[in-house]
Amino acid sequence: MPDLRASTASCLRCGRNLTSPESIQRGYGRQCRTLMSLATTKPTPEGFSATQMDKAWEAIEQGAIVRTSRFEMFTAVSTDGTTHYLIRPGSCTCPAGQRGHLCYHRLAVHIITATVGRKVVAS
Repeated sequence: MPDLRASTASCLRCGRNLTSPESIQRGYGRQCRTLMSLATTKPTPEGFSATQMDKAWEAIEQGAIVRTSRFEMFTAVSTDGTTHYLIRPGSCTCPAGQRGHLCYHRLAVHIITATVGRKVVAS
């Protein structure tokens, strides 16, 4: 699978410029990564399995879920890196999504967007 983060230094969640080498390598800034982690402390959303949660996190960590310039639209890269799927709230163009099933791409987008507008509060 190609690494989509190699050509960007912007956070894949919020779009801000990344400056630390660790954040650039991960594709997410420290605060966005923390917020996404907070989203997973809640129970897995209804209808999704623990396996789908693992696959969603793997896709996020590999940079396979990317925000597009269109509001609430993301793309996902297939496992073999040859196909792109469009993900919107409630739908995905992957084979499972086209059959009406809940796919891990939608769960990954849920994790990324679950905390939009929230900021990390220092404890």
